[in-house]
Amino acid sequence: MTLVIDDPPGIAGPFEVASPWWQEAAPVIEVAEAALGAPVSLVRLLHNDGPFPGGRLTYLAEAPDVDVRVLRPLDERTAALIRPDANRAPYAEVRGPAAALEWATEQLHAAGVQPTGTVRQVRTWNLAGIWRIDTTAGLTWLKVTPHFLAHESAVLHHIALASGTTAELAPSVPSLIAGEPGRALMWDVAGHDGYDADEATLIEAVDVHLEIQQALDENSAPELPGTVPHLDEQSFTRRLRALANRVEGELEANERRSLRSLIGSLPDRFGAAEPIGEALVHGDFHGGNLRVARPGAAIGRPVILDWGDSYRGSPLFDVYSPESYSMPGTPDIQRHWLDRLSERCGSDAHQAWSMFRPVAACALALVYERFCDNIEASELDYHRDDIVPALRDGLRAID
Repeated sequence: MTLVIDDPPGIAGPFEVASPWWQEAAPVIEVAEAALGAPVSLVRLLHNDGPFPGGRLTYLAEAPDVDVRVLRPLDERTAALIRPDANRAPYAEVRGPAAALEWATEQLHAAGVQPTGTVRQVRTWNLAGIWRIDTTAGLTWLKVTPHFLAHESAVLHHIALASGTTAELAPSVPSLIAGEPGRALMWDVAGHDGYDADEATLIEAVDVHLEIQQALDENSAPELPGTVPHLDEQSFTRRLRALANRVEGELEANERRSLRSLIGSLPDRFGAAEPIGEALVHGDFHGGNLRVARPGAAIGRPVILDWGDSYRGSPLFDVYSPESYSMPGTPDIQRHWLDRLSERCGSDAHQAWSMFRPVAACALALVYERFCDNIEASELDYHRDDIVPALRDGLRAID
């Protein structure tokens, strides 16, 4: 890993970092600060020379207190990496991290909470920048997102409003201290990330998600904020047709035929899902987006994180997530999910799912396409090779 320091300008490194994950800022900062003897903040990824994850990486960083004698001069080739990009998120600009933290500090003061001075940058990439901020009232988290995920704080606020008459929902999502488009300041949620969650925990998380949807449906007034995207038959068809044209040359002849057939069948497939209705779809439902109890702890039910990918659409879209992430007990999780949806809507969700499954599977390809169309060039390697495999998974889901 190599750092390009903005001011004073220069190059530091290379350094060895144990973590292979490009977006994880904390391990990079730990190594860099130990080597440079000064605080470091990562701005963005500038260059990589290997497939994700791993490889040799170059980051743009800020280290105003660094001793210039430990830096090498900025050469012409490296300086060329620092170029404008129309898709750059505000937090990935120089001084962007500082601006985000200044906003968080103002919001904490407005809430009567004082930061203790301990701030840790945890992650920075094209989908989010995340910081841990210790305060006199406990640990808080700052999350900043690009424009296409900027509705997360509005969704968290809306869920909190809808759960006002449903007390058991209060801890179902992170508690918002302050939020605006692209920024969310939240209280910490006890427990740990549920990447290793077992089947029982995942089923319980499904129940939490369904109860959130039910509360929004029953108690929400007004409707979901207008910033929340809507994925209905019309928009899905338009986007899938555009994607088919875009990747046609990367597909085999039989795959192109299957894709044309799927597009032609979309009215019937969305029609089969119509009795299920629409709801707030999480969009990225998996164990890593859950906060779950440590063994023997009394955290309560799983808390669902990361609502930036959420949209309004058929709740069947989320039912594909266990397959997409190869969750333990996927058939049982999906069976439970469909049973609960059947009870809620008074219609056979299992039958609807048999028709809608390929649609839900292909939705992930549209997600990756949206990422690639809205992130800067230096970070395309995170997602550019995900679109066609996700689309192929969708085509394999056709009966």
